[in-house]
Amino acid sequence: MMSLRAAVEVVGKAVLVAEHEHFVEFRIDNHEHIPRVARIARVVAQVLRDAHEPPAEADAVQEALLAYGKQLFMDEWMNQLGPNEDEARALDEGTAEFDRILSDG
Repeated sequence: MMSLRAAVEVVGKAVLVAEHEHFVEFRIDNHEHIPRVARIARVVAQVLRDAHEPPAEADAVQEALLAYGKQLFMDEWMNQLGPNEDEARALDEGTAEFDRILSDG
């Protein structure tokens, strides 16, 4: 049987995938999408806190979901790379964009 933490994390990832697909399909601005990723991670972690799971478990799930949301974002960022663009520079720019918007939110 799956633990509560594992089940909640699986649900959180499914919600992030749905949000990501919406972001891509409707060309949602990064300033809307990234705060949504953070909100989803925060709310999913709160479910664990409300269920009296150890705070460290909730924090770990929140961080894992933020990392997963960031990876989805970066995969899409890199998919938009033109044939003559520098991959390392694009990766740095995408990471900086995500982190900047996340810290502003």
